[in-house]
Amino acid sequence: MKIQNDEDWEIYLYLREIEKEWRRNNPAHREHELLKIFPDAKPVITEKIREWEQIRDEFFNTIKKRLTVIKHTDDDDFSKWFWREWIKETDGKKLMEAEGHIKRLKRLLWATKEKKPPKDWVTGECKALALSVPIEDVLDREFRRTGRTLTALCPFHDEKTASFTVYSDQNRYWCFGCNQGGDVIHFIQSLHNYSFKEAVRYLID
Repeated sequence: MKIQNDEDWEIYLYLREIEKEWRRNNPAHREHELLKIFPDAKPVITEKIREWEQIRDEFFNTIKKRLTVIKHTDDDDFSKWFWREWIKETDGKKLMEAEGHIKRLKRLLWATKEKKPPKDWVTGECKALALSVPIEDVLDREFRRTGRTLTALCPFHDEKTASFTVYSDQNRYWCFGCNQGGDVIHFIQSLHNYSFKEAVRYLID
């Protein structure tokens, strides 16, 4: 999703809430499980990805239109909340289901390449997939949102006032208490004392 204005940003945040709920109820499959589920899928994986991307885009556009209508109605706050929640439970879940299929099929496509790299080697595709994982999804903290940033207590040092800041539009973090930051891969490296390769594998598996 390309964010061009404040309205797009509101929709992005709304969809992120839906995605978090969907992930909690739909744990990801491992690559070896995917290969069992789709043993003969390789010849049609690319086409299936296109199909699911089209479905995803259709649901996204529908949600965007409906949220815009709700935002500009004269209904009371409760009514607006109700219809937003209704969208989450209908089109929102279908959108996340499509997104889940796309991600799984892309992983399967990578896993079924004829010339596989060594297990300890990280491809550009793996890195891109790892970088797409939101930092707030891998940190078990209660976040407070202020505009386009999220703040929480830092996992790297003891503090009473939250100084750990996540910039959601960039998926990068910075702690103003211990003066360190970076992307989600760097965060996992620091949090678990992992190497770069271990952090990438942690995020995509």
